[in-house]
Amino acid sequence: MLMERVMKVADWLAALTTVFIVLYTVRFFDLFSDYFEIFPMGFVALTSGLILAQAFLRKRTTKSGENSTIPWYDLILAGFSILVGAYVMINAERIVTTMGLPSAGEIVLGFAAILLFMEGARRTVGLALTIIAAIFVAYAFLGSYIPGPLNIAEFGTARIIGHLYLFSDGMYGVIARTIVTMVAVYMLFAQFLTETGLGKFIIDISNALVGNVRGGPAKIAIFASAGFGMISGSAVGNVATTGVFTIPLMKKLGYRAEFAGAVEAVASTGGAIMPPIMGTVAFIMADMLSVPYRQVITMAIIPALLYYMTLFIQVDLEAAKLNLVGIEREKLPDLRSTLLGGWYYAIPMTVFFVELLWFKNDAILSALITIAALIISNLLFGKEKLNLKKIYNALKNTVLESMVSIIGIAGAAGCVVAVVSLTGLGVKLSGFLVDVSNGSLLLLLLFTAIVNYILGMGLPWSASFLLLVVLVAPALEAAGVEQTIAYFFILWTGLYSFITWPVAVAGYVASSIAESNVAKTCLTAMRLAMASYIIPFAMIFNRGLVMQGGGLEVLHSVVTAIVGLGVGAIGFSGYFDIGGKLTRFERALYILGGILLAASTNIVLEGVSSVMILTALTKNWSRHKTLKSEASIQTMKL
Repeated sequence: MLMERVMKVADWLAALTTVFIVLYTVRFFDLFSDYFEIFPMGFVALTSGLILAQAFLRKRTTKSGENSTIPWYDLILAGFSILVGAYVMINAERIVTTMGLPSAGEIVLGFAAILLFMEGARRTVGLALTIIAAIFVAYAFLGSYIPGPLNIAEFGTARIIGHLYLFSDGMYGVIARTIVTMVAVYMLFAQFLTETGLGKFIIDISNALVGNVRGGPAKIAIFASAGFGMISGSAVGNVATTGVFTIPLMKKLGYRAEFAGAVEAVASTGGAIMPPIMGTVAFIMADMLSVPYRQVITMAIIPALLYYMTLFIQVDLEAAKLNLVGIEREKLPDLRSTLLGGWYYAIPMTVFFVELLWFKNDAILSALITIAALIISNLLFGKEKLNLKKIYNALKNTVLESMVSIIGIAGAAGCVVAVVSLTGLGVKLSGFLVDVSNGSLLLLLLFTAIVNYILGMGLPWSASFLLLVVLVAPALEAAGVEQTIAYFFILWTGLYSFITWPVAVAGYVASSIAESNVAKTCLTAMRLAMASYIIPFAMIFNRGLVMQGGGLEVLHSVVTAIVGLGVGAIGFSGYFDIGGKLTRFERALYILGGILLAASTNIVLEGVSSVMILTALTKNWSRHKTLKSEASIQTMKL
């Protein structure tokens, strides 16, 4: 009985946490600035603590104990989660303006915060991120004993803990701020979409359009996520918004949960490099290069389309492999009647695009205004009217169904960012990798991609882009890479942190929605996003992909890239309609031949790749004829 009351209070606290986030985001508390001020880091700390407390109340130490009552120690951990956040909230002004070394009490609270976030990450997203964070924290303490270029000064316990706990680039820094503001608002948007019945409307539209083709809903997920992502520029916000509909739809069709989550993560990530909007980084690039914005998006269009082409091929082949045939047309909803029945859903989506494109509001404010438009249109025209209970559920479930699953990422990955900032590890790594490349362009490119991935663990895409443009772009230019192409290389390799395991934030969010294994989801996403690992390098050696060179050069680049990446996608998929499941040798021929053909303009290498691809096709066709012959014999016997 007592525990039931505790959980009921926790439910209300979750709803109030969402309300607090919304009020802060719309700057409601500025009305009372004469009486008190909520500093950004204080807001992030308290909100993170409130959400982390829910993780300890909802998640047990082991999977086997998930349905058990809350043990006494989890109640204590929940209380401490709020305490360490509330302390920063209460003392934020002093911390921000006059903070020196932390006191003994603050060191204790800092240690507690580190351990709480790491345990929260372990319970919600697995052990990998916790181990990585622990290694980075250990480096801050022990790096002074490491010889060579990674050696750092000895900082002392007080300074390290203070930096992780009380500095703006620590655990309550950019990752936590992104999660408790933008991600939270988009999660709330998704919850309201669910409560107003838009989820069913999308399912009906998807079925009416492509329900009769193999893998149809997954293909709709690709187009929807690409369209939304290219406007918002946020892979994580995109997953949170569209994934709540597309992922269950794919699972219902027959795709594995890990595959469904991976498709959404990859499709959402690609939205950030799809013209015409491309988030904010394209605007930054145009400004830094002093070129017209249209030039940037013109250069971006072919690589972006190639990215989605490879995803589309693998989704289609996965459907063929699983024999996911379409539904009979007469069993599908009628498109015209479906559209007429849900026409009012166009109102909030129109508002969203107008706010973002016409008024140029940021993604958070645009989402909040869209939520308001959604509520109003639902009350005026909706069939499933919102009521107080549905609104309460939307507020509560924003935290309980969405935020709890990813809040551990904020603190654990925040530890990584804090250590990189404190020790100067990012700069050390960049300088070190440029030196050890020793004049090799390919090594320099590989090292740049690795550094971009590491920085992307904690920095926003735009921040890691700007840092590497300053640190590494001059080295790429000195190695002979054209400045604009160097910028595009850095832009594309910045995508890695969204989908590359073990720190793949878009993959984590998609996995939480899909209720799938995190590692398997992220590894599947890496396979589906194979183009993102090939295209940046292909741009360097095949500049026609970014519309550089004469018309014939561009045409040649596009054709070879389409064929190369297409057959590469077949190899990564491991299945082809001609001959069925591929052998390891055939997969290797398709993958290596495809990469060589897509990335090279050397006629000899193109000849080699063509031979490899034709060899694989010949083997496939031979096996296809054999299987067809055996099937005919079996039919005759019957």
